[in-house]
Amino acid sequence: MKKALLLSLVFSLIAIVSCNKETANNAIVVRDCTGTYLSIDGDDFYVCNPDKITGYSDGTKVNVSYKSIEECTVEGIVCYMYHPKKGNVEVIEVR
Repeated sequence: MKKALLLSLVFSLIAIVSCNKETANNAIVVRDCTGTYLSIDGDDFYVCNPDKITGYSDGTKVNVSYKSIEECTVEGIVCYMYHPKKGNVEVIEVR
């Protein structure tokens, strides 16, 4: 009984973790003085770890795995221009 409960708990945790990861085909890298974004289905998402996509220039289409996160801080100089965003993301992998 304990083994069944433990296995159930492990599978539940795996399912929860895997549900947080999303993928986007043809996401577009967007850069301006406010930061780095991924444009996915017409909505811009602020990239909290822009070092993962430094090798891709502005306007490049990428296939990306990411997860949505509540808050993030990125060091660096940014301008005071407003850039509307749908949320924050952390890039997991670029293919």
